[in-house]
Amino acid sequence: MAGFTDQGIGDTNMKGFILKNMLILILFLAVVSWLAAAERVQPSRILYSFLHSEFQDYSDSTSMSYQYENDTSLLLEFMDYLWIMHSSGTYGRVYTRNLYTNTIEYSGDNIEIDYCMYYYEYSLEGAIADTVNVSHVSYTLDSQGRTVAYQQDNWNDTTNSYSLYFKQFRHFNAEGELDSMFVEGQHQKYFKRIFNNGMLQSTTVYALDNGISTPEHRYTYSYAEHPAQYPASIRFDNYTTQIGEYVFEWETIFNPDWLTSSIVQEDWTNDSWVESIHFPYDVHYNQNIGITFSKEEGANLDSFVANSRGDIIVKSSDHSGLTKHTSYSWDNSTPNEDNIAPPVGNAVNVYPNPFINHLNITFDSKDNAPADYSIYNLKGQLVCRWLQQTTKQLSWDGSDRDNQAVASGVYFLRVKQGSATTIRKFIKLQ
Repeated sequence: MAGFTDQGIGDTNMKGFILKNMLILILFLAVVSWLAAAERVQPSRILYSFLHSEFQDYSDSTSMSYQYENDTSLLLEFMDYLWIMHSSGTYGRVYTRNLYTNTIEYSGDNIEIDYCMYYYEYSLEGAIADTVNVSHVSYTLDSQGRTVAYQQDNWNDTTNSYSLYFKQFRHFNAEGELDSMFVEGQHQKYFKRIFNNGMLQSTTVYALDNGISTPEHRYTYSYAEHPAQYPASIRFDNYTTQIGEYVFEWETIFNPDWLTSSIVQEDWTNDSWVESIHFPYDVHYNQNIGITFSKEEGANLDSFVANSRGDIIVKSSDHSGLTKHTSYSWDNSTPNEDNIAPPVGNAVNVYPNPFINHLNITFDSKDNAPADYSIYNLKGQLVCRWLQQTTKQLSWDGSDRDNQAVASGVYFLRVKQGSATTIRKFIKLQ
């Protein structure tokens, strides 16, 4: 009996020992998990966007707002309002799109996000007119908040199922450089990038067909004697995961950190590289508006602007007369598009935005010192300027320094008072 009692006491002690250590282990894992989560770099999230399109006698504008689950990157819902203007009349429609997640998981340092998206289409009277499946999206973020895998499947009404739109895998080397990508959409492609001291030297594009790799294009980069470095890498991955737009071509060509003086494209012809063109890309950094990059081919022009965090804040295009301008606002950016914070109490507002004939500018500052007001276009060119203004309210009629009406598009207002600078972007309509 005594032996039985002793054994029972031993079992009890052993159970207590195991339980105590299990609790310690659970607490340790919780602390490690909390520290890992605290160290993860959360990517910027798109909060608002505004799109304006024009073609001949037709134009439309769409404003969009986005909502997320708490502090995660999980998009739950976004709502857009479409306003269509035509020479024959004007009317508008409202859509609400809801996104539901299947999973959001933490796997080591990675975050895996998976959701399905569909939208309710509302009539002007507020009744639901239709419900439409849209897409299924899944992507993986590493501990630096970078997208390392992305896949989007779009709904196919013919097959009544989802079909692959595109997927992408991105690999970063030990220096944090994006050195290779795999993209699958209508075709499979592999991109290999070579760096030297942080500068992109070449990008080689391979076509993949039934396991056979064939070179297609090679891009080589040249730099000035003292090349300029950008304040941040362009976050094409943020743009892709948030907007769902296929922009890997830009990521293929664009040097993420250094200003390139020239880009040469070579094509693989008869088992050798043959120079094709000096690529028609223009990339530069302008402290007044940020990092701008554009591509012009024939009658087509595409351009982006990113702020000093690397978040894309403007996308513009002009394809044979069809113009589109989209502006974006991100949560991890300050109210100033170049992330230069003004002193507390300063606020710059522009309205209406977009505007047609007159733009009202108000500047709320506790400092009575004069301020300089400057307006720039997407290329960073000065359009007009008011220096040493003591007034806190201005009106702009949409004309440049030569008193000529400016074209429709995206513009930037820069207000400088002492050492404080504030930047606002706005859209001019015809």
